Amino acid sequence: MDGVLVAYHNTARIFGFQYVSLEEMEERLYGSGSGARVFNKCVSLLERVLSDVVSIYGERVGLFHFSIRHFPPGHHCHPVGLNVLTFICRASSAHSRHAS
Repeated sequence: MDGVLVAYHNTARIFGFQYVSLEEMEERLYGSGSGARVFNKCVSLLERVLSDVVSIYGERVGLFHFSIRHFPPGHHCHPVGLNVLTFICRASSAHSRHAS
């Protein structure tokens, strides 16, 4: 991927387009030079989780979902701030797998 074409719009009208390069996206999201490191860490984490899921559920995996919740500093759950990654996996029965 070299970049993305962003459309500025609402439900009634398109206001314009902008091409955003991969380098510009990385700079805005991660700061200078951190994009590749963040990407590699995320892929490594995903590989680990999916490997564990396959070792536990085998071919019975029917649904999996990732979500991230941010608790800002001062929140009653964590006074200095915290990001929590939640992973949910549900096994499917043989019947539901063949029905779709």
